[in-house]
Amino acid sequence: MFSETLKRIVEIMGPSHASSYFGALIFLKWLFKKRPGFVKMLGLEQFSILSSARNGNLDVDLQDIFARIERFESNEYAGLFSWINFSDLRPAYSGSRLHYIGEIVSAVEESDLDEPAMLAQVLLFVESTSVETPTSIAELISALVACRAGEKILDPVSGSASLILSCADQAAKITALERNRSMWFFAKLNTMMSGHSSTHVYNADCFSDVPGVPDKFDVVIGNPPWGIRLDSWHGAIRAFDELPFKPTAKSLLDYAFVLEMIRRMDPVRGRVAVLVSNGMLTRSGFEEQIRRSLIEQNLLDAVIALPEKMFANTAIGASILLFKASRISNDILFLDARPHATQSRGQNSFSNDAVDTIASIVQSPESSDGPFRLVSISEVAEQNFTISVPRYVNTAPSSEHLSIESMLERKATLKVEVDQLSDRIDVLVNELRSRMLL
Repeated sequence: MFSETLKRIVEIMGPSHASSYFGALIFLKWLFKKRPGFVKMLGLEQFSILSSARNGNLDVDLQDIFARIERFESNEYAGLFSWINFSDLRPAYSGSRLHYIGEIVSAVEESDLDEPAMLAQVLLFVESTSVETPTSIAELISALVACRAGEKILDPVSGSASLILSCADQAAKITALERNRSMWFFAKLNTMMSGHSSTHVYNADCFSDVPGVPDKFDVVIGNPPWGIRLDSWHGAIRAFDELPFKPTAKSLLDYAFVLEMIRRMDPVRGRVAVLVSNGMLTRSGFEEQIRRSLIEQNLLDAVIALPEKMFANTAIGASILLFKASRISNDILFLDARPHATQSRGQNSFSNDAVDTIASIVQSPESSDGPFRLVSISEVAEQNFTISVPRYVNTAPSSEHLSIESMLERKATLKVEVDQLSDRIDVLVNELRSRMLL
């Protein structure tokens, strides 16, 4: 019932308003269940959402309730609900308003799903440029960074906070930044419902200075957006300020996120895990210079090639880059994780055993077997600092594994790569034309 009602109300109200309204009601249900003492302190123990909806006062009552919640516990809830105008349903739905509100309330109140599960379904309809990190990739990143109790962990592009919550030890000190207000709203709710404090989950740009946010962290993880142009995100310019090589306004912003995450890691204990598109591993120009700088500083620890079809809403190939502040070895690990994938319903994932195996290889490659290589910095330099795994590890399938299906999948992947290269060539041609006109 919950899923069907959610889909229908989203079609009627639109995803932005519907998702925030569902989220607020799910939070209220969770609050009454998990924090009865706080509810009593607010004088709400006798409040009934269903009764209020039937009496036609739900919008007014909710506005008052959430204002009281923010006022009584400003550190945790400040600004969390004030941007949602529950009363704006009156003119939009006139005579049908109560009918729709009653449906939402009934769906939330009567659902057998727990609150985090309901939030996960609502998140499917939130409008955002971020790509949700699949559960098994989040679990792999968690195993790779191995966040310990008491450590400070940051996700500067947190989305709904699913990745940082997968990686954070229960006693870890979480800090998350999210630029999109709707996603920040759900990041706060997810964090609280997972048993963590959401006090340091901020609605902020990762390139801005946020009061109260530490400058360095033990662990920094993230799944930044891919393919955004620099001129559409002006705050990122500072990420390139200290570099001797400068991007143009039309350059991709991808490495700005990587550089900001590395800047945030503790200079002794720090480690970074970041999801990147495979195009970032081979592109020339200033991006090649950035890779060279990071490698020559001996910060890049490992590159892990992920299988195809890991993401539900993009076909772009991806890898995980691992950086460490204090590296003993001068070799870089290149690991092909594709043989470890399990296919389910047309989408690949990692089993728990696969996650353990991959993490074990990264932690102790000398005592492991599999499709990986430890490569010297000098060899990477000979390859113009290209860090694509197939450049160093033989990932070609054996003939006995070839099939019509696998060849068609490979054709689709190559088409995506050709399209990406074509877009990149168009950008370079336009840049050359602009320079010729100067």
